[in-house]
Amino acid sequence: MSNLKYAFIIIVILILANNCNTAGKDTQNANIISSTSEENTYNELTPENELNLVASENTDSKDINLLNVLSTSELISSIYNYLPADIKLITNNDEIIFHFEDLDFDTIHEVFVIGVQYDEATDLNSFIDYSTLFIENRKPYHFYLYIFSAKGEEIFLLNTVDLGMQFVFNNIIRLKINDSFDTPFVIKVVFQVQEGEIQKWLIFDDSLVPESINNLEDTFSSKLVIEDIDSDGNIDIIIMERGAEEGTGFETFLTWLKWDDNKFEEYAATNIVRNLKNFLNNSKNYILERDWNTVINFCFDDYYTNRGWSNIDIIYKALGFEDIYGEDHNSKSIILAGLRVIVFPEIFENPFILEDDTGSYFNLTFRIEDSNGVTIISELPVYINKNPFEEKQFYFRMK
Repeated sequence: MSNLKYAFIIIVILILANNCNTAGKDTQNANIISSTSEENTYNELTPENELNLVASENTDSKDINLLNVLSTSELISSIYNYLPADIKLITNNDEIIFHFEDLDFDTIHEVFVIGVQYDEATDLNSFIDYSTLFIENRKPYHFYLYIFSAKGEEIFLLNTVDLGMQFVFNNIIRLKINDSFDTPFVIKVVFQVQEGEIQKWLIFDDSLVPESINNLEDTFSSKLVIEDIDSDGNIDIIIMERGAEEGTGFETFLTWLKWDDNKFEEYAATNIVRNLKNFLNNSKNYILERDWNTVINFCFDDYYTNRGWSNIDIIYKALGFEDIYGEDHNSKSIILAGLRVIVFPEIFENPFILEDDTGSYFNLTFRIEDSNGVTIISELPVYINKNPFEEKQFYFRMK
């Protein structure tokens, strides 16, 4: 009886010790594997991120992450079997970076890895370090995106995407093209340069191979705006490029890449500075001609007319006469008829640097003179249309 008692105590101690070891392993695994189960949430890898593995997962609890099937070492070994000898996978804190997505919605994640044509003299960790961009004579390296899938516990290479000569890898992000549908979607691979970002947009549509690829820049001279500007439910890509133009100053050119159900393709192009100069010149002429209906239709949106304002009330206040002659002046038409001079400033670059709930705007300061010899310095906000490719690209709206 005494021997049974001692045996029982020894068994309990062994069970407790095993549980402690298991808990320690679980804690260790949690420290190197990052995953999220929230829909539309994407992990972004940055040089400051301490996580070594990046995983993006859908909400379906049946989805299978490859790391649940294979160990990290098995996954790495399988991947390297397919890579050329001169390719190494970039690392963060000496741990290889993975990104997981279920491309074909079969509940089994595909794995993305970034490879670089390796120079033995270069630290692999430096390929995610933004500060290395400022090293003198820092050269670019050839990057590749490798996409792997699994059949059971076997890993095989799905696709290789040539990412070109790049400097520093930043992150991989999944984007939805339309909030109402899961497909098609974008896998965006981002690289850093001193001037900003280089982006590769890979378009997937229930397929393991990208349908198309867009090469985009978001830098000092070429800015990206990603927004549904025409309210069709799909995101649009607006490329804003700044450059010197004779007779204009620094022009801003806009290119609209629109989703056509298969790919993002150039749909329209316009400019800001030349068109804004024409808008202001035509506005001045219509005002001096006292063609009030045309002034309202050409220069303003329908904000004030929808609130019951008359044409005379809108123009009288907008030009600043209210500040001189009063809000309830009985001779608004006569005062406007006495307008003799209006001087708008010259515009030499894109002035739309302010933003509010209505959109992007700038405050236009101008001078007017009337037949009474009164000079007025007024200020009136000028807005650019949310869709700058529409016929009415600009309009006035009072604060």
